[in-house]
Amino acid sequence: MSAIVKLKERKMEEISEKLNRYVLFQLAANVLNADHLDELYLKKEFLLENVDSNVLNSVFFREQANEIRKMFQNSATLIKNLENRPDDEKRNFSFRSLYNENLRNVEHDSFIGSVQVEMQHSFEDGKFNYDQLLNRLIRSIASYQNRIIGKYLFLFSTDSSVRLRSNRPQIFLSYAYLDRGLSLALFYYFLRNKAFLYVDWMWRGAVGNGRQLKCDLNRALCRSNQLLFLQTPNSELKIQGGNGCIRQWCAWEIGNFYAKGDCFGEFQNHCRKFITNFSGNGGNSMVPSNNIFLSTFFIMNKVENGIIV
Repeated sequence: MSAIVKLKERKMEEISEKLNRYVLFQLAANVLNADHLDELYLKKEFLLENVDSNVLNSVFFREQANEIRKMFQNSATLIKNLENRPDDEKRNFSFRSLYNENLRNVEHDSFIGSVQVEMQHSFEDGKFNYDQLLNRLIRSIASYQNRIIGKYLFLFSTDSSVRLRSNRPQIFLSYAYLDRGLSLALFYYFLRNKAFLYVDWMWRGAVGNGRQLKCDLNRALCRSNQLLFLQTPNSELKIQGGNGCIRQWCAWEIGNFYAKGDCFGEFQNHCRKFITNFSGNGGNSMVPSNNIFLSTFFIMNKVENGIIV
C-alpha cells in the first residue's frame, strides 16, 4: 500500500472519530442492532439496572427496531467522510463522487429514494459548492428520518422519562422539530454517557396552548443542569440563506436558560450553554464572537460522566 493511500485512509479515520452526524447515526444503528437488544445487555451497557422491561422496550423500539436501525444505518452510510473536511480538501475532493460511493452501500427502503431525487436535482443544477451540497444532504437526511419516525414512532410515557432520568444529570436540548432523527441519536449518546438528554418531542405530544407549552418547557429547563443547542441547517436560518436568526422556540428556550444562568453564575459548569459543531469550524472552544446571540456558548466536545465538556 502506497504512503499516499495510507495517509488518505488515516485522514478518513480522523474524520470519522470526531463527534459528528456519522458517529451519532452509527452509534444509534449499533444500539438498535438485534444482537444488542437483549435486556441484560441494555441494562449493563446503559447502566439501567433499575429500569423495567416495558421502559426498555419503548425507548429502544424493540418492536420496530429493525426499521429504525436501518434508518440510522442508511443515514450514517450516506454522510460518511463528508463532514469535518478542511477547506483545502473540500476544493480537491468531489462531493458528488464521495456521495455516490456512499450511496452504493445503503440498504434500500421505501423512503431512501427521496434523498436520491433531491440530491440528483442539486447536482444537475451545478451551482452549489461543497458546503451547500453538504447542507442539502443534511436536510434531505433529516426529511428522510422524519418520514420513518412519523410512520413507526410513538411517544414515550412520562413515567419512562422519570425512570431513565433517575440519578442522571439532565441536559436540555434546544433543536428544530425537523431534526428528530438526529436528536434521537443524541439521546442514545447521552444515555450511554450517564446523562439524560431532555428532548421534548419524545415525551410530550402536540400542545395547542402556548401558555401550557411554555410552562412544560420551563419546568424541563429548571430541572436541567446544562443546555445544548443543536445547530443544523434546520435550526439556524442563516445556513438556509435567511437573516441569521435562529428559530423562535430555540431563541425562547435559550433566553429562559440565560435567566437561570444568571442565578447561578454565568460560567459555572453546571449551567453552561453549549452548541454542537458537527461539521467542523476549527478547534476553538467558544463560538466566534461575531455571532452575538450565541457568543457565550461553548462548543460541545463530548460527554463525560453525565456532563458536557
